[in-house]
Amino acid sequence: MGAGRPLGGRGLSRPSGPRPTRRGKDPGGDLLVSRTGKPHFARAIEVTMRYTIILEHGPNNFSAYAPDFPGGVAAAETEQETLLLMKEALEMHIEDLRERGEPVPPPGDFAPC
Repeated sequence: MGAGRPLGGRGLSRPSGPRPTRRGKDPGGDLLVSRTGKPHFARAIEVTMRYTIILEHGPNNFSAYAPDFPGGVAAAETEQETLLLMKEALEMHIEDLRERGEPVPPPGDFAPC
């Protein structure tokens, strides 16, 4: 095995070098302290953005689009199904933008009618 300290005389060793260890909680996340004494903060941040979705009722169905995402549309027989499809489409599009490292457009300033 690599260089390190023996564990209990069993021929096992613990890797040497800095290793983060848990030392309690910080209100904003876990506070981790390495063996070198340098603090590290681990935090999960969730951001919610609200985009306007325009819903239109046609003679036989509903359709929807989001002005902030040109070309993104959804259509279905019911209002509820159309909104669900549009939400899923926007979530997938935003996830794809993030995976490719492209900017996610900020929500526009659209006032309800």
